[in-house]
Formats: sequence, structure tokens, C-alpha cells
Amino acid sequence: MQKETVVSCLAIMLLIITSCDKELSVTPPDSPPSEAGIVLSTNPSGYSIFLDDRITGRNTPDSLLYLTSGEHRIEFRHHFYLDTALTVTLDSNKTISLDVDVEGHPQFRGSFYLRSNPPKAEIILDDALTGKNTPDSIPGVYPGIHKITLRKFGYRDYDDYVTMNSNELIEINATLEDTTIWVVYNHSNSAIPSENINCISGKDGWIGSLDNGVIKYDAPDFINYNPNNSILFSYAITDMHFFSNDNIIAASYYGTYIFDVQTGNWSEYTNGITNAVGVLRRYGFTDEVYLCTERGLIMNKGSNLHTEFYHVCTSISISNRGQVAVGTRSSGVFIQETPESNWINYKSGNSQLTPGEISAVSIFKNIYYDTEIYVAIKQGLATNPKGVLHRYYNNEWTEIEYGEHRIYAIDTKSTSTWLGTANGIYKIKYGEIVNHYNSVNSPLPSDLVYDVKDMGSGGLWIATFKGLIIYKYINDTGSFEQ
Repeated sequence: MQKETVVSCLAIMLLIITSCDKELSVTPPDSPPSEAGIVLSTNPSGYSIFLDDRITGRNTPDSLLYLTSGEHRIEFRHHFYLDTALTVTLDSNKTISLDVDVEGHPQFRGSFYLRSNPPKAEIILDDALTGKNTPDSIPGVYPGIHKITLRKFGYRDYDDYVTMNSNELIEINATLEDTTIWVVYNHSNSAIPSENINCISGKDGWIGSLDNGVIKYDAPDFINYNPNNSILFSYAITDMHFFSNDNIIAASYYGTYIFDVQTGNWSEYTNGITNAVGVLRRYGFTDEVYLCTERGLIMNKGSNLHTEFYHVCTSISISNRGQVAVGTRSSGVFIQETPESNWINYKSGNSQLTPGEISAVSIFKNIYYDTEIYVAIKQGLATNPKGVLHRYYNNEWTEIEYGEHRIYAIDTKSTSTWLGTANGIYKIKYGEIVNHYNSVNSPLPSDLVYDVKDMGSGGLWIATFKGLIIYKYINDTGSFEQ
């Protein structure tokens, strides 16, 4: 019985094996797929390649291999150029090359038409002269991003980057900014490191900002010094002045520093003196520097510090003859004729000065006239302070009506005095307001003016929280003042 079972199993296995052998295919294998291909290149390169309306993920120059023989639709697509499509017929086991020159076809180029106000501005394309002036056209421009510059003497360059596509006409209408009288420097038209300008040194383009340290304007470039690249400890500069050797001194709430123009290095000027809001060198005395601080007026002479008085100082001015005027928070204004003379104190109790904090002061001695002093007084709430302006001349104090806006700065040269206020700038001659400019009637970008400095033939430099402005002002006869 056991032997019969074993024989039956062997028979079944033999039957299965025999059956499998009979089902095996004896058909010859298929031929290998065709190896038709195409090598693709374009001018310009970088076209996306589509095959039979499907994206391949490849860009020219590249190749498509292992394609079936017969007709195929090849399409090229580019950001700036028109799409290009064509049909090719491929033979088995053959690879062909296809080179498409798009730039050589005029249809794939664009044109500019440029106008300017005023007209006759020089047209510059991609920093290259075109030999044309506005209004005019520039045909045959290759697609892509192009730089357009319009240049006219007495006006700021108009610069723009424009994207040109195939077979496109782009019209540009530009209004040029007149720089014959007003020049504005801000983030939109220059590389100035800060728009929040607080003070002007009065020499060689040195200015101080409230948020990015010291700035040197060396046309057309701006050089920036702050805690990131120098020993300056503060980003906020409160005042700046210059020495007879052109070295620059900068005051801040966290220290006072001097810049050596020969070595190009900063060093600490006065160790331990902070909260300086004003700094000036006495004319004719190279080593006498006055620091206006909350601890009083400090004079540094030959590295010897001396406190002149202990009233809280708010502003300081030194005349062309070496006279010093110092404004205080609550004790009026102090005047000193020479280093050997005593300080004379004018305040509401002994003069016609209005009570309040001195916000700005200016003193000037004209060779033909008596000493002229202007004192600005801040009154009212801190959120909306008012201003009062007094003039001292011929031993008499008088009040000048100008509009009651707070005065931040006063600068006097010869017979002209300029005010920087919360409502623009004012010009005073012989104690009377003769001009007033603000954001409504001039290119001033802001009514808030922190500082003004009359640079003579260099114009009036104006510090605002919306940039630096240079006003090439004109005199009463209509000509530029020198």
C-alpha cells in the first residue's frame, strides 16, 4: 500500500513538468527600440524644450534620445521671446541636429520710445551711449532686462530697469528732477546709508545720522562709519564739528570720538563724557573744544577737561570771531566774548527773553556790524512744542514773528540766518523773515528739519528725517549767492 502511493506521486510530478514544458514560447524576441534622436540648440540658449506638447524638463542646449521614428512636434518656450514650434521627421537609428537662431529674426526683437520733461535728454541703453536724445525711439532691442538712463545737464539722471519681450513696444515718459537749485539724497535715488539725518559738520560732507552713525559724502559715494565697522559705540550722532587740520569730532549719547583724516581711523576723544548734545571748536584756538552736555559745559584744552558751568546745556554756537553762545534747559543763554572774559547770562529775569528751554542758538560777528545773536526757545507740551525766536542786536533783545513752530537749528553767515524748524526752513536778513520753504512750496521731502549749515558756494545743507538736501539758494537779485 505504501509503495503504490509513492509511485502515484512520482507520476503526477512528471505530468506537471511535462505540461509546463509544452507551454514555453518559441517566438523570436522583439527587435530593440529605435534609437532615433535629436540634438537641440538655440540662440539665445535657455529655452524650455517641449516634445509633442509635453514638457521634457530640459533646456537648450540639450538632446532627446530613444525617440520613435516618424513626425514629432518640437516647441521652444522662453520668458522673454516668442514661442517657436516646428515639426521634424526622424529616421530609425539616426540622430539629427537642430539649431534655431531666434535673435537673428527681427520679429523677435522689441523697441523703446522715450520722452522726457524737459526734452533733449541723452538716451543711454545698458550704460552705452545711443547717440540719441529724447524724444526718440530705439528699435531692434533684444528681449531681456535692460537699463535705461536719461541724462541732462542740471538734472538728476533718470534710471530704470525695464523688461523687454519679443515684438513689444515700450513707451517711457520720464520727468527729470531739476538739481540746479535743489538736490535731494534719499534711499530712492542714492546710496545714502540713512535718511534720518540729524546733524551736519559744516565741512567736507560729514554728516551724522540718528540710526546709522557717521556718513561722509564724497560725491558720488557715501562712506559710512558705525559700531559695526569702527569703534563708534552709538548709531545716533548728536553733533559734529571739525578741527583746523580737517579732523572730525562726533558727539553721541555714549561718548565723543575723533576721526583722523590722515590715518582714516577713529579714536575716543573724551573718556567718560557721555550725553553730549553739542560739540564745537573755538575759532583761533586749535585745542579748545567745547562739549555741551547734561553735566554742563565742558571745555577740553590740551587733554585737560574743565567745566565752565554746571547748567544743563542744550545747544552751542561759536562765531567767526571766537565768541561762544550756549543755550541751557532752564537758565537762559550764556555768552563769552573771549576765553579770558566772564560768562554773561541772559534769561527771562534780566532780559526780554521768553521763559523756556533754549532749543537752538547762533552767534555771528560781522566786520561791519555789531554781534548778532539768535536764540530759539521751546515752549508748550513735549508732544506739540511751540517755538519763540529772539534776536540780540545793538544791546537789545527783540522777538521775531515767524510762525511758532519749534526751531531745531540756527546758522548765521554774514547777513543771512537760516532756521531749521518743524515747518521747513526760514531765511532771515537783518532781523526779518525773507523766505520760507517747506514740503508744500519746495522739493523739501519733509517739513521736519533737524539741522542747517550754510556752506557758501556749496549751498545750504539741510538735515531731515527723509534724507539730506542741498539747496543752492539765490539772493535777492535772482543770482546764486556765493
